[in-house]
Amino acid sequence: MATAAPPPDPTGLPPAAGSLTEEATVQQQTSQHPANELGNYDELHRKARDIFPTCFEGAKLQVSHTLSIAQMNTGYRFGATYVGQKQAGPNEAYPILLGDTDASGNTSATLVHQFFDLYRLRLQGQIQKGKINGAQGTLERRSRLHTWGVTLANVDLLSESGIVVGSFLRRLTNKLDVGAELVYQYGKQIPGAQMSALSYAVRYTSPIWTAAATFGSSGAHLSYFHRQHDTLAFGVDFECNSNVGEAVTTIAYQADIPEEGVTMRASVDTNWNVAGVFEKKLGQQLPFTLAISGLFNHVKIKMVIKYTSNSVDPPVMLYMGVDKVENEDLIKYGWPEDVWFHVDKVSSAHVYLRLPPGMTIDAIPPALLEDCCQLVKANSIEGNKMNNISIVYTMWENLKKTGDMAVGQVGFHEQRKVKHAKVEKRKNEVVNRLEKTEKKEDIDYRTEREERDAKERREQRKVDQARKKREAEEAAEKEKQRRTRNYEDVEWDEQQPASSAKNDGNLSDDFM
Repeated sequence: MATAAPPPDPTGLPPAAGSLTEEATVQQQTSQHPANELGNYDELHRKARDIFPTCFEGAKLQVSHTLSIAQMNTGYRFGATYVGQKQAGPNEAYPILLGDTDASGNTSATLVHQFFDLYRLRLQGQIQKGKINGAQGTLERRSRLHTWGVTLANVDLLSESGIVVGSFLRRLTNKLDVGAELVYQYGKQIPGAQMSALSYAVRYTSPIWTAAATFGSSGAHLSYFHRQHDTLAFGVDFECNSNVGEAVTTIAYQADIPEEGVTMRASVDTNWNVAGVFEKKLGQQLPFTLAISGLFNHVKIKMVIKYTSNSVDPPVMLYMGVDKVENEDLIKYGWPEDVWFHVDKVSSAHVYLRLPPGMTIDAIPPALLEDCCQLVKANSIEGNKMNNISIVYTMWENLKKTGDMAVGQVGFHEQRKVKHAKVEKRKNEVVNRLEKTEKKEDIDYRTEREERDAKERREQRKVDQARKKREAEEAAEKEKQRRTRNYEDVEWDEQQPASSAKNDGNLSDDFM
């Protein structure tokens, strides 16, 4: 497998489409810890992040049913929640069982249960389009001074893949906590068949503010929560990923008007995304809540970088995305005739070759293949410094993207369809020749793919119509020949001449 990003955070499944996050509901049910309880590693930044608005498309009225009306996501979901009678705290009771499903049968479920006051089990699963989209289980041991946990996510014994996470959090003083987490991911789609990431954490808590930090080889995550008033709180969150060179800071606030049953959350980040959620309880005695969400982001122009390879005649196009987000769109809206290139086992750009009509991946001319390999090597920070590197390439349709993969990370449907090419060293004459043809263009990936498919369908209809016309003409000709052979179109005179009648059909009488 080739990757342009570190392994994803395995501690949460992707939210089911169209649902108000049941993850938030579980957290609300289970996060009401006493002041002296440590919590777990995943809750280090929760104080700040609980302030952030959870946006959705359209407006939703939730009772025990959810109706979504939006441009891209309209539908109905039925959800149910069960809370047991085992009281673990003033606002905690177990077991907790949540689930929801939509009209298509897509289902998600979460079970949380506590054993012996110290052990907590959490199981999650999702079914999308009749297939298991994700599954994970977490076992924690919580005490006043420490918390340890083990998580197994998407473990597949047949494909020998999965994610294992171990974490430990320790309270040093009444205000200071430290911890560590190890993420181990294995599978055939992982470079070297396995990878791991270690991170460390620290949290300081005061009566009105909380600061937390996690950091490791792949980046850092900092958060700050401040309670200004009983009804007003602020949060700041900074997250950076050194592997992909990206950092985002988010500032948010939460304001409550208890007597009116109103809660307002809003946030803005350094990508200029502005979000807000307004919640209003429609009645003190009735479980009706109206939630209105708004999300505005300054339109980021999507661009693609195109190159022209003149090593073949006619010239062909090579292209790649500007960043990892563009790579996601290319993975989603690529063309069937595209060949994907990537430096094996290290981060690099995703370079695509658009095969001209009549050319196959097995018949790429050596000069054109060298252009592709040199371009992808030149656009890899690590690969550009290395000699004797391996380049992997395969058809676009063989790329595989699952919900547990990070942005820019891909796998393959069939490993046997992945080909390899060796590059001894960088050839500046090739790279310079390609860079002279570089063009950056604004693009709508989805529209371009739809136009390509529409054109293909029109051409296919013309071919089908011509074939049907030809088959009809051939059938008519065959029918004509059949009727001719059987004399079906010959006109016969049923009244025989008198001379013929005299002969009685015995022609030999004329020779007697």
